Order: sequence, then structure tokens, then C-alpha cells
Amino acid sequence: MYVLVSTSKKPLYQQLYQQIRDKILSGELNAQTKLPSCRYLAAELHVSRNTVDTAYQQLLSEGYIVGKSRSGYYVEVILNTKYSISAEVTPDTTTNELKLDRLPYNFQYGNLSQQPFPFVQWRQLINFCLKQYKEQFLNYGDLRGESGLRRELTKYLHEYRDVRCTPDQIVITSGTNQCLR
Repeated sequence: MYVLVSTSKKPLYQQLYQQIRDKILSGELNAQTKLPSCRYLAAELHVSRNTVDTAYQQLLSEGYIVGKSRSGYYVEVILNTKYSISAEVTPDTTTNELKLDRLPYNFQYGNLSQQPFPFVQWRQLINFCLKQYKEQFLNYGDLRGESGLRRELTKYLHEYRDVRCTPDQIVITSGTNQCLR
């Protein structure tokens, strides 16, 4: 059962999203379990259908659930839940920085992994690419971005966000400045 607190500073849809997500990650909701319909859950919780739908859409976009046409929403198989339980990471009050030793991965800029890099395999792959695609390395690619990536993005957007578009409608840039140009 889900409990939503209307006096909380957190929006209702976010409370519902968090509770469902936590149940999925803790294993309380198993993979392939059918979630209640938006209409049913909204009536049960005495909230609007939009509240439930927004929570479901957030779960869907993050890959926790999957929508099946004319059937509803089902819990998706989550492969690695070791670091997934949503414990809020709070700043250390003395240094005002995150305690990096508590985090499973360090994404700090310029921080190289201590594990050995597979240079042999990397070199083999680079040589393979240079042999196979040597003409393409000398030319500029498509200004809109790699066509294969744009095709995969259209598939993803259609499947997970129900957005129908073509690869020609997607532009991939390396940053804000390139995007503005």
C-alpha cells in the first residue's frame, strides 16, 4: 500500500514514484509484476489520474517499469540493485563536499581509475577501426551527429517515451556552444 502525504513539500507524484521505485529495488515488487491501473490507483489513493500517470511515466523513463499495449505497466527486470536503493546522499557539513568513499563510483573529473586499463585490447580495436574505416576518419561526419546513434535514439524514444520521430529530426551535439551554433 502506498501512503501519500498532502502536507509534504514533495509533490504527490514524486512520493508515489519514490515508494514504487523503492519497492521495486527492495524486491517487494518482483519483475513482471503487473502494477495497478492509473485509474484504479488514483481512486484508491484519492488523487488525480495525472498524479499516478506522472509517477508511472517517470518510472517508465528510468527503466523501472515497462508499458505493454492494452495490458498496463509491469515491473522491469533490474539487473544490479546493489547500489540502487535510494538513500539520499547528503553533503558533509564540515567540508561541504560529498563523502566520496561512501559512493560506489567516483565520477569526479580527472580522477582516473586505479584498475589497469586494457591497453592491448584498446590498441587492437583502434587498429581494427583504422583498417576498416580509414577513409571515414579523414572526412567530417554528418553535422547532425552519427546516423546510427540517431536511429537508435528514435527507437528508444518510441519505445520508452512514445515519441514518434525520424532520425532527421534528431541533432546530436557535443555541448551547448555547438548546439547554439
